[in-house]
Amino acid sequence: MIPYVINREKGEICEVNGQRLEGDEADMTGFKDRCIPYEMKANLIKIIDYREKNLRGILYNPFYESPQYFDNLAQCLFMMEWVMDSLDFPQRGKENRVFSQEELKGTWRRRATPQEERLPAMATFQIMVLFRQNASWQGNLAWRERELDAPFRSVLELICLIDSALSYWE
Repeated sequence: MIPYVINREKGEICEVNGQRLEGDEADMTGFKDRCIPYEMKANLIKIIDYREKNLRGILYNPFYESPQYFDNLAQCLFMMEWVMDSLDFPQRGKENRVFSQEELKGTWRRRATPQEERLPAMATFQIMVLFRQNASWQGNLAWRERELDAPFRSVLELICLIDSALSYWE
């Protein structure tokens, strides 16, 4: 049983261990200081294709109702950033700079189809972002199939680690 239920439109946890949260209690800002489920802090990505340094795959995180398909690395990173922003964990060290103040629409997100979920994985990585400082991410990357893990100090270093693992199949 999942110990929490999320209102995905508002980014709020609305139920914990079968108890409905009301008012201030349902406000994510009040709840997140107390507890963010461990499973939501880690993102699992299954790489199903890697050609010419362009990866395709599926992102698994309990924040999403179902696994999310991505066509490229940018989509994957934006989905992970959206989850972290919604949970406010880890908290941002700086606000993002933008050219336009219009809110980014999530129309690029889509659920993975059952056929995509059944595709064999080239590699599976667990990404745990521990900090978001200096306009980047710091954390740990675990390569599930090889049982290897490595810390990363920036998103660029994370990308280089994933590339070094996937270059085996190129």
